Amino acid sequence: MKSTMVQPTQEELIQYFLDDSIGRNNDTFDLLTLLSSIDGYYSIALDGCWGSGKTVFVKQAKLIINAINEFAVDEIEEIDRDIIKAEVQKRSFDYDALTQISAVYYDAWANDNDIDPIVSMLLSIASTTNNKANKQKERDTLDIIAKTADVITGRNVSELVKALRGEKKIDASKDITDKMQASILELLENILVEHAERLVLFIDELDRCRPSYAMKLLEQIEHYFHSDRITFVFSTNIEQLQHTVKNYYGEAFDGARYLNRFFDMVVLMPDVNIEKCFKNMGFKQTNFRMDIICEMMLRARMPSLRDKAKFVQSVSRIYNWESKQQWEVASQDLLMEGVAYHFAVLMVIPIIIGLRIVSTEAADKFINGEDYPTFLEFFGDMETLGYYAKNLLSNTETYDADVAKEHTGQVLLTTYENKLEALYKALFVTKYDDGHPRSMIGAFKIDNELRSFILEKSNPIHTLYKSGGRQ
Repeated sequence: MKSTMVQPTQEELIQYFLDDSIGRNNDTFDLLTLLSSIDGYYSIALDGCWGSGKTVFVKQAKLIINAINEFAVDEIEEIDRDIIKAEVQKRSFDYDALTQISAVYYDAWANDNDIDPIVSMLLSIASTTNNKANKQKERDTLDIIAKTADVITGRNVSELVKALRGEKKIDASKDITDKMQASILELLENILVEHAERLVLFIDELDRCRPSYAMKLLEQIEHYFHSDRITFVFSTNIEQLQHTVKNYYGEAFDGARYLNRFFDMVVLMPDVNIEKCFKNMGFKQTNFRMDIICEMMLRARMPSLRDKAKFVQSVSRIYNWESKQQWEVASQDLLMEGVAYHFAVLMVIPIIIGLRIVSTEAADKFINGEDYPTFLEFFGDMETLGYYAKNLLSNTETYDADVAKEHTGQVLLTTYENKLEALYKALFVTKYDDGHPRSMIGAFKIDNELRSFILEKSNPIHTLYKSGGRQ
């Protein structure tokens, strides 16, 4: 299980690209084609829910852009540049257009504590386009920007620094805007002369920022960075960002209309290829009942790539089964404990783990006996339950009307749905005490010991099995 899927290293980004690990390479090239076709100032919102892999997506796009542009300054080894270039050249793609673009990644949330968004963004641009800036972390942020800008442009930009610091008083607000915009654009133009014809700025995690910071960043970009040679890509969740706008300006404020001022285009975050995603996470799709339940959870309840990764990691941690042989040994051990334990470990505990990742409230409702519909969602199809369905029956029960008719008075007709609901109630609703120590649902013996076992072992801190034996 690769827990770094959501925040990968550069090496992992390259490997994901080469392997197309989550099936988004075609979408990445669609974005690159769009970026290389833009003329003039342009702003794009890449809209996706939290945990959908936006950060990986834009970091990979940035990596490809800067690998192809020989003049883009990015800490990419030459061998890695050559590997990425070779992969890109295999495609039907306007390679030459991309050589004229340089890209910068800016994590708005990581810089949320800065005094002024424009300061940290200029630092990100400067440090990306001049590696020396990375070695001067002890210096004042604005001094780093000024020094880096002086190195790149050969000019003194201390007037910009003083204006941003507030050391130089400029009387009229329009004067502030005009002078700061001129200084910033001069800095950016000089960077572009050195590195590219167009600069793409990827702004990530804006929807996670404090409302005051997010609004100030958007408005400062609109005021000071309006250049025909700059493209902004905001990877964000539009719905959450609209809430941010309302938190800042008031509930009655039209957040959607406000954001339309800043975005020329909204692009929906593409879905991952779920099979490739499973493979990359280390999740093995098999015919084992547990894997079927896990796959149902991943597909039905977890749109977030981050949640998928957490779920697979948690399940891998709890079960710790490394081979088919271990599965088979463990399965036999479970059957010796009884079919109820077998069912609980392979099919109920993974559901609780998944629900807890998505929503603690949902997990609590399930284990407190208040959410039979979720139990029905996973086990409503008798084929999913497999041989457990037959074990829900006592010796005098059947699902088959013909059998009940043939053995009238000896065998009772029941339904799978009735037995399934009885099972859920026995697991999570019924109160057990000395007067009622257990429930028997067919071959399922359910008591407080089993219930405690389920609750304890659905906690990722525990490991269920090691070397084929239950702990």
